[in-house]
This record gives sequence, C-alpha cells and structure tokens, in this order.
Amino acid sequence: MSYESTTFHIEQNSQPLHSKELLGYTKTVNFKQEWDSILKDLSPPPKQKAFNIETMKTEPVKEWDPLTFYNPGEHRKPLIKCTEWTEKQAIPALLKAGLIKETPIIS
Repeated sequence: MSYESTTFHIEQNSQPLHSKELLGYTKTVNFKQEWDSILKDLSPPPKQKAFNIETMKTEPVKEWDPLTFYNPGEHRKPLIKCTEWTEKQAIPALLKAGLIKETPIIS
C-alpha cells in the first residue's frame, strides 16, 4: 500500500455513502498540503498477500524471502487493512499535529 492524496467531493445526501462520523474540524487554507505533509511520512501497511500457484488463490504470505505461505490450520498474523491504518495511524497523527480540532476553527 502507499499513501496517495486525491481530491473528490461527496454530496451531503449522497446515496452510496453508508454512514459518516465527524472527526472534527480543520482549517480550509492549506489543509491539503498540511495533511499530506503528515500522512506521506506514515508507514503504510506492507504487502501482505500473493498469488499461490499451488492453490490457485491469493493468500496471506508467511515470509517473502523465500516466498512461503501458511499451511492449512497454521496460526496467521492478522492482516492490516487500510481502514485500520486510517484509524490507528493517520487520524491520531493528524490530531497530534493539531490539524483536526474538536471545535470549529475560526480564523
């Protein structure tokens, strides 16, 4: 995985949006550059899966060198999802940097 900043707009009443949770407030001036400066320096989750030609499936990898897959029934390390990266690394980093505030920022 890698961090990539993209610009998009979601309408308030957008149907595809299942739910949303307000994290707080951020200033509108230069927020994209400030957020990117923090988020691009966070380590994203590493590559965790590969295609196993023996089972013809994409599976979690036990070791990369040499490429080794888990055996059936063997304990596996949990996979790190991008949403977990967001919740456990990105949001705390933005809060710590003061880029997300709980109360509106008035400038």
